[in-house]
Amino acid sequence: MNAMDDLFGSVPDEWLTALPSYQASRVKELLGASDDYEAAAERWLTAKPQQTAPFGSVGSASVFKDKLWQELEKFLCGDPAYEDQRRGLLEQKPIVHAYAVGLISAALAPAMGASGVFLAPAVALLLACVGKVSLKAWCAMRREADRGGTT
Repeated sequence: MNAMDDLFGSVPDEWLTALPSYQASRVKELLGASDDYEAAAERWLTAKPQQTAPFGSVGSASVFKDKLWQELEKFLCGDPAYEDQRRGLLEQKPIVHAYAVGLISAALAPAMGASGVFLAPAVALLLACVGKVSLKAWCAMRREADRGGTT
């Protein structure tokens, strides 16, 4: 097991502890009693700015969420586009969830055309989704979906 796999060996909710309290409380409201992290991420991405913070994105929420999943997949599954950022993350010993969420959000922000601060709650929620299975299994599932299956 490598350091990246170790991040996903914890309880998925640990990703939410990486968020500042003002975001974490809002995310917990979006989750409600469920553990549907992906649905909560979509609700975060579609929230009006006064419901989140003065950051945001342009375009359809589902397209934006799909693009976020694609970029997250590139980061986590070894795409060369994120090699430097991934190496920077893996050099941290131990890797803490808060550092990982911040670094990944900042790395994906330029590709997404959105603020890393705005992306952080959605990234934490999507990382919690990944945490429900092993990273290796999730990457394999994503590769299969890219070949024509579904996610």
